Amino acid sequence: MLNWLKNTAQPSPARPASRLIESSPSPSSASSAAILLDPPARALRHPAALDLGDGCWREALQAAGLSSLMHSPGNLALLVPSDRAFLDLLHELKLSWPELCADLPRLRRLLLGHVLMDGSALTAARPGALLRTADQGVLQLLGDGRLRDALGRHAQTLGVIAPRQKLGPVAHLIDRVLRPAERGLLDLLADSPAHSDFLQALRSTGLSSWLSGGGPITVLAPCNSAWAAQVEAGQYAAAEARAAFRLEDMLGRHLVAGRWLSDEIPWGGQIPNLSGEAVSLSPLGLISCGPSSWAQPQSLHPGSDRIANNGVLHRLACPNSLA
Repeated sequence: MLNWLKNTAQPSPARPASRLIESSPSPSSASSAAILLDPPARALRHPAALDLGDGCWREALQAAGLSSLMHSPGNLALLVPSDRAFLDLLHELKLSWPELCADLPRLRRLLLGHVLMDGSALTAARPGALLRTADQGVLQLLGDGRLRDALGRHAQTLGVIAPRQKLGPVAHLIDRVLRPAERGLLDLLADSPAHSDFLQALRSTGLSSWLSGGGPITVLAPCNSAWAAQVEAGQYAAAEARAAFRLEDMLGRHLVAGRWLSDEIPWGGQIPNLSGEAVSLSPLGLISCGPSSWAQPQSLHPGSDRIANNGVLHRLACPNSLA
């Protein structure tokens, strides 16, 4: 009934069934909380295989009408969360298994976020690579078989599940259910104290409304010290150049229509920003815009490629147009 791993290390021992039951809410809890650990009966029938089993995955696919993915002849790869990973997800979402399976739009998006469009990407890509999923989401490969989802959560690949049939996509077992982008660009900026001044400027000018819509928008966000330096440069600019330092224009230079991930940016070319100017992109991975007399090329810094439900957030060390 179960598929077993091949060519992988032995996982840590699973908790006995008694401890799984003990970890559920007590009978005296509210009825809505009492069914948090209401997984498929199959998961508890095989408590010793919770770290290896894929029964929850198969039942979720069936509930979502996506069972054909297991037999797809295309060049896909599946990231299959273990049964234990699904139990952990129920705790995170405070849902029962029937409630999760009943929310079909959410369930389908969740499952499609585990389908890699390039079946060889997981084994062939280098650490730091961005992997596209069938829900138009993105995962980042971190190395040592780890993946980072849109919420910044990490999952570890445990091995390859032996296929039941010769045909069909390769299935990689993982120890956590990956979640799609659930928050907007404003939420991501609000969570970063290093970008609070940039966010405050967006709000004071009303341009924050661009980041609260459906998008997509790409944000090139400068840190507080760099943003302050640009504002100061505008205050002391020569009269003929001062118009270029209007706050709205300064902000617009950091906003680009569309979702531009770092490996999709047309390096060596240009893309228009929301100020109506061109963002210059050097082949060396440097970004600049504005008059060449004061534009300072900058690279994307670690922590870029933050995926939101309405775009992507990149981090810059200093503003595009820092004098």
